[in-house]
Amino acid sequence: MIGWLKFYFLGFFWDKYADEGAARSFWNAVLSVALMIVLLTAGLYTGRAASFKTHYSGAEDYRAFIHNALGKVGLSVKDGKVSADIEGGDSINCFAEEDADYCLNGYLLVVDTRPAATTYDDFKLICKDGGDNEISYEAYRQLSEDDKQKYVVSVEYTGKTLDVTEKQTEYERFLDGETGESGKNALAALKEKYGKGELTEAEYADAVYVEFCGYYYPSFARAEAYGKAPTLRTYYLTKVLSGETDKFLMILDDMCLGSFVSSRGFAVEFEGNYTKLSSGAEYSEINADEFITGAVDGSGAFNFFIYLINVFKLMPIILIVVLVLALATMFIGRFREKSGLGGALKTVCSFILVSSVIAFLAAIILSFFTTRSAAYMFTAVVFNAVLFVRTAVYICVSYFKASKENKQNTETPE
Repeated sequence: MIGWLKFYFLGFFWDKYADEGAARSFWNAVLSVALMIVLLTAGLYTGRAASFKTHYSGAEDYRAFIHNALGKVGLSVKDGKVSADIEGGDSINCFAEEDADYCLNGYLLVVDTRPAATTYDDFKLICKDGGDNEISYEAYRQLSEDDKQKYVVSVEYTGKTLDVTEKQTEYERFLDGETGESGKNALAALKEKYGKGELTEAEYADAVYVEFCGYYYPSFARAEAYGKAPTLRTYYLTKVLSGETDKFLMILDDMCLGSFVSSRGFAVEFEGNYTKLSSGAEYSEINADEFITGAVDGSGAFNFFIYLINVFKLMPIILIVVLVLALATMFIGRFREKSGLGGALKTVCSFILVSSVIAFLAAIILSFFTTRSAAYMFTAVVFNAVLFVRTAVYICVSYFKASKENKQNTETPE
């Protein structure tokens, strides 16, 4: 056991232990790869968690913006969800129209704590052919299947809330007259439920609109991730993913997202949920910082899982690097009469543990000085660089040892 511990933990530092790798079990390599995944993920996650409060506390402009916003918008938490008290409305969307009362220091505010699945966007469909000629979706529906292939249809979100009751009669008429028996039956079933009191008036209106979308916009309704028809949630998150701005705070009913410029001049992105905030708690400008940091803490498990996925995405590159280094080591191994590629591979893998520990520390340090994506990238670079340098040193030392031994054997008289 002591011999194995020396090999496994000291092989990175002493070649005499690394030389044992070729004869050791391949399970040592498997263990090293598993620990590498854990250490890289833990380093990236720990770095993000440890650095966020430092970045946030140093972002004076952003904190002033948040305190200003929560001074005008009261938030209350109940069972992991947030509701907002917004004077004169039910949402704030500075992406669609800047509001001087809520936008400060160049930061944009979005607050919409209505249910995601049933808060619909008043979207429209853009139908263009190869020459950018545009027709209405109504005209597009009348085309033959062959002619439809000439057009590209895309969804254009407006950021405005759709009142599904305004055209409810039209939706009902369409379902009753243009969808065949299936649409008629669906509408009849909804009317029956509404008549029995199983659906409220609002629920009935939502259900009719969803059925309408399913028939009128079949492929686009199915593409929606948060509801059964295009929602404002999709609009908001599309704005975030587009990279339109790196200066915002978005508060939704079950999550919040934000991005701010740190005191070091780079963007810090974050996401959070309210699972760690006390049910019944209320937040205003007085405890605005507690709301943000508490929400970020609540997303810890989610962020760890995301980093784990990203580390797995690195695996093909890392395995290629390991294989290339093993092939280079194999030639020296053959020269010294070692056990070919398998032995070289196990030897290279014996350097993975310490390389992972160094990358783990680098991930934490980098998180304080660069963006999350850059920390991820440079952590991978550090790991591969350390592994490469250590293997290169081993190859060089092995080569000179083997050359010296070969020269001695050649000069020794029989």
